[in-house]
Amino acid sequence: MLARPRSGEKFVPKRQVSRQEGPIRNEYELMMTEDKAEFLLVLLVMAGLALLRDALKPLWKGSDTGAGWDQELYVLVLISGCCMVFIPLIDALAPWFEFADFHFNADLAWVGLAIGLLAVGLCWQALSDKPMGAAGEEGHSFRVRGVYCYIRHPFYAALLLLAMAQILLIQNWLGAAAAVLSFVLVYVLRVPRDELRALEKFGPSYLDYMARTGSLLPRIHRQRRD
Repeated sequence: MLARPRSGEKFVPKRQVSRQEGPIRNEYELMMTEDKAEFLLVLLVMAGLALLRDALKPLWKGSDTGAGWDQELYVLVLISGCCMVFIPLIDALAPWFEFADFHFNADLAWVGLAIGLLAVGLCWQALSDKPMGAAGEEGHSFRVRGVYCYIRHPFYAALLLLAMAQILLIQNWLGAAAAVLSFVLVYVLRVPRDELRALEKFGPSYLDYMARTGSLLPRIHRQRRD
């Protein structure tokens, strides 16, 4: 319960009190504030979406199957946008979600920023190392390079990192739940479909690739290639 201000005292909102009063902060702590962390999260997610724009076009238009727009992907992108862009942005601009705030910790926010930058870098690297299929005597073979030699789904791994960054940057249980929900929906609904499509197209070549690599994390013991 909030204590009522005494006569003649000026009421200061809870968030402003936590920032202006209390222990003296050093310059390191002042460089990362709650509002800065929330805006940084929005910038990180927008950067990731900008990198993914071209990568999503074939799936978006259903070019692999000749079908129309991928409605499931469309809905998932909207959900992810709401969970990882609009919620942090609203939390930074309005006090509507302050009821769910944790006590802000600048150290955790710096860790979240580092994880978010890692996620954006992983997106960029995944675009550079995009795998390609090659036609051979026994059909299509699946050829990979770079980050795809270690994990099969670097874009989803980047989404997981962004979800972790959101939890550490926004430090709000509502935003944390939204980040977890966004990742779980995308991973559960998209990964089985993507791998089934790859198995149908590349057959044993992709099956061998699955045995050598992890889905989101590299396998500790990788099998040697022939």
